[in-house]
Formats: sequence, C-alpha cells, structure tokens
Amino acid sequence: MGLCFVFLLAFSVSAAVTVSKSELVVEANYALFNDEDQKTISAPTETFTITNTGAEEAVLSYTITGLPNGYSAETKSVTLAAGATSEALQLSVSIPHQQDSEKTSIGTLTVTQASATVASVPVKQDTLSMLEFDRVEIEFTDEEGEVQTTRFSETETTYIIDENALIGTPFKMTIKVKNLFDRDYDENSRDMQDIELTLNPSEDELFSEEVDNELYDFGTLDAGESKELEIVLHLDPDADVDEYIVELSLEGEDGEGAKHTLERELKFEITRKRDDIRISKAEIQPATLSCGREITLDVELKNYGAREQVFAGMLIFNQELGIRKSVADLKLGDYSESDNTWSQQFKFIIPSDARKGVHYLDLTAFARRDEDTDSKRVPFTIAECVEEEEESGATGGVVANAGAENDDKEENTDEKEKEDSADEEDAKEDESGAEKENAEGSQSDVVKTVERISFNPTADQLWIGGLTVMAVLLVAMNALLITLFMKR
Repeated sequence: MGLCFVFLLAFSVSAAVTVSKSELVVEANYALFNDEDQKTISAPTETFTITNTGAEEAVLSYTITGLPNGYSAETKSVTLAAGATSEALQLSVSIPHQQDSEKTSIGTLTVTQASATVASVPVKQDTLSMLEFDRVEIEFTDEEGEVQTTRFSETETTYIIDENALIGTPFKMTIKVKNLFDRDYDENSRDMQDIELTLNPSEDELFSEEVDNELYDFGTLDAGESKELEIVLHLDPDADVDEYIVELSLEGEDGEGAKHTLERELKFEITRKRDDIRISKAEIQPATLSCGREITLDVELKNYGAREQVFAGMLIFNQELGIRKSVADLKLGDYSESDNTWSQQFKFIIPSDARKGVHYLDLTAFARRDEDTDSKRVPFTIAECVEEEEESGATGGVVANAGAENDDKEENTDEKEKEDSADEEDAKEDESGAEKENAEGSQSDVVKTVERISFNPTADQLWIGGLTVMAVLLVAMNALLITLFMKR
C-alpha cells in the first residue's frame, strides 16, 4: 500500500508542472566564430517559464538532454511554491560548427524533480545563414515609359515595388551577396563555396526568358567578401495585368560542409498601356557599306497595347544622307490578336560622296497618326571601297588595273607629242598594233587574282591627262581639215 501511495504521489507531481513553450529554440550565429582555434560558440535559448500547478512546493532542475556530440548545456534549478510560476528562464548551450542554416532538432528541455522527469519539450537549433543579400536593386520601366530604380537593404525580408512595371520592357536585377563569416575564423571553415541564386516567379508567363531552371553563379566568397551580379530579364508582352511574386533563393556551402540558404520575396504589379506601338525589329543590311551604294532596312512594328490601332505609322529619317520615308494609317490588332504586327523592307540609295564613318537611321513609331510611342537609332557604316577581281587565263579574261592603264596613256601621250602631225594617222595605227600585241601577250599568262587599285589621280596626272585630250582633239581637227581640203 505504501508503494501505491508513492506511485500516486509521483503521478501527481508529474502532472503539476508545465513549461510555457511547446518548443524551445536556440539561435546559433556562426559569425561569432572569430578565432582561428575556436571550436564552439555559446548561445542562449529563448526565454521560458515553468509553472508549479500542484498543491505542494516543488524543487525542480532543468537542462537540455540528448544533445549531439560536441554540444553541451548548463543545468539550473528553481524552487516554486504551490501554484507559482517562475520568472523568465534561459539556458546557455555550447554549439559547434555543424548544422545547416535551418531549424534542426538537437535535444530536449527536461525538467526533473527528485530525479524524476516532470516536464519536457523539444529543443531546436535555428542556425542563421552566413549568406546575406547585401543589396538588391531593381530597375524597370513604369507605365509612363520612365525608367525607375528601387533599392532594398539587407534588413528587409520582403521587397515591395510601389510603382507598376510596364509589360514588354527590361527588368534588371542587381544583386549583391556577402559572406558573413568573421575574417579571423579558421580559413578552411569560413569560405563559402558554390554560391548559386535561383529565381522562382509565381507565374511562368511573367518573363520572356525561362528562369525556373536557371542558376546564377556567385562562385566562392571568402569571409567578409561580397560579389554583385546583374540579371537582365524582360517582362513578357503577353503577361496578364496582375500582381506577381518572385522568390529569390540563395544557397552555398561553407568549409565545414554546412549548407547555408536564404530566401526573399519580391512583389510588384505589371501594367499595359492602351496605345503602345513599338519597333520590335530594325536591321540594316549590309551593316558595313563599302563599294555598293544600297542598304536594306528590315523593320517590324508590333502593338503591345490594349487597344486596336487603325492609324499607326512610322518615320525613317537621316538628314545628312537625305533619307525621309514615312508610312501612315497602318491597322494593327491589339496585343492579344494575331494581326498585331506589320513588317516591310525598305531600300535606300546612299550618295556616292557620303561621309565615311558611322551613320544612323532614326526610326519613330506612331499611334493615332501623331502620338510617338517608340524610337530606335539603327547604325551602319560607310567604309572605303576595296574590291577584288579574278582573272583566268583559261577563259581568256584580261584584268588590267587602273594604274597600268594610266601608265599606258602617259606613254602614248609622249609618243604622240614627239610625232609629226603629218604622220599622225600612221602613228595611231602603230599604237593600235602595239596595244593588240600587249593584250595577246597578257592573255597567255595565267593570273589567278589581282587587286583593283583604287585610282586617285594626282595633280600632275590630271595635267598630263588634259594634254592628252587636247592632243587627240588637235589630231581629229587636222584630219577633218585634210579631208575637206582633198574633197575640194
């Protein structure tokens, strides 16, 4: 009967003690590892209370049991009167560098009375990530077409953009990541390796690019080091006007093999204009113009707006080259229709005396005939003309460069100036025979490829050319006078 009384007393005592927490958490900050030889850090549990709901005074002990190897916790005691609640209590835990940055069960808070357990709750270690979004900057275009920038600090856990972003425009994210380990900690333990960022939008249609399976690599960061990446995406033109969430997930592994993760949410809304015609394609061929005089512009307009357009248009302009071409009263369906694009090729003749260098065609898109909605500058280059020609002996082709032709003319001019006007007809026949023999001789040679030399005459050559023309005219006049004299 005495044993039965002791059993009932123990049951009564067990039922008379409660702990204020259903789960006890101890926060571990590995940034407190600040010495090369340090093996553990000391971290307190969150506060809790113990209540004696029994009718008798209770002398209680409490500690954390079942800890992994390398851990230790202090043991404390408290005496509570019947019905009393303790003041806020804490326990200090020695924590080694072992766990990933998440909540992990490490033991049990055990309350005992006379060596008998009267209350217990699980204990979890919440390890802080040693990775940090040091800075997040979002650059986007608002519904007025203005570029806006929103910046978020390392203390913010949810990033909210107040202005609406315009569909079909660039969405640039500049993300700076930092390793929070102390520089004085062991160098083999403090490095953060294989740091990767993933983006997970709430809807796949949000971006034109496929980002779900894309990994953005930050590489390895030493303690205290940071790195910045720019990620340029585009809001999909077909996305619905709505609020979207993009989850940013960062992960890396420290020198002890523990994984560190960090997650943030980016929230924003996208909008669509009623009138939004854009130049979706503009290409010039050839990009570099040398010996030719014609370029081709391949252009496309697309209606990104919510309203059908019946007076859309475009202007192509370059004042220096005298180019001005306009297209008006184009009909384009709204963004959701299949007939929301228009394309055409335009050919332009470039003046032969155009300045060498880079030129631009300025393109402007219009809605409702006079409301400009988009513009682009498309570059092309005018370069010096250098041509190549082929000469084949098998086909009897003859290639003579401009310099050689000029030399022949100079030699012929000298001969003609030395000859007497009475023998000019014979001299012309002799000269023709000599040229024929030179041509036949050159046909027997096999010449694969020669360069055509661009002939830019000097002042002396122009003078000699003028004398040559005058000599030919004098010969012709003399021949005409002799003919008329003989007829008489």
